[in-house]
Amino acid sequence: MVRTATIRFLSICLSDPASLIGQSGRPWLLCDGQPSTSNSNHLNWVMALVWPPGMKIISTSLLPVAFVVTGLVAGGCAQEVSATDSAALLVQIRAQESKGLEALRTGDLTAFARSTADDALFIDPHGIATKAEVMKNVAEFRLTDFTMENVRLIPTSADSGIIAYSLTEKGVSHGHEFTVKAYISSLWAKHNGEWYCRFSQETAARK
Repeated sequence: MVRTATIRFLSICLSDPASLIGQSGRPWLLCDGQPSTSNSNHLNWVMALVWPPGMKIISTSLLPVAFVVTGLVAGGCAQEVSATDSAALLVQIRAQESKGLEALRTGDLTAFARSTADDALFIDPHGIATKAEVMKNVAEFRLTDFTMENVRLIPTSADSGIIAYSLTEKGVSHGHEFTVKAYISSLWAKHNGEWYCRFSQETAARK
């Protein structure tokens, strides 16, 4: 399913970026478990997150997302998180993302809905969807297998972060079998001890 940042998160950054900047002025970027604070690395990696090398731009509707997120990360619009905490955060958020996919494999739509924020937004090549629209669509959607690879994380605070990875998935959608490879990015945040997906984006891999 579709899985960069929530509209609320973006609005906070744009309206009051100082409230989210750490002491160094740069957020931690965790790539395959290795932290980095290089602004140039942030810029290059986030652009690669939205458009991996060699990929075509599927929809111009993703342009605002790409440039806003790139600007926020390159400018340091995030709370600084230590390397140790970043590694732990990656484990937690990866587990939540995997649980969401597993819920789609087992058909546990209650669990999928419970881990999705009520005001969450989803983007895929078909456009933008709300939680209600996504829940309606997944009623006729079932994964049979999935693999997450090249998982990376940008922490946005001690209890939130953007995860990105390549996903290979097989399943049945509205009566049709499919096998798809896509690049996914999702924003997860913990609230009152519970994890919620706030925003998710899917870019189909180039065939």
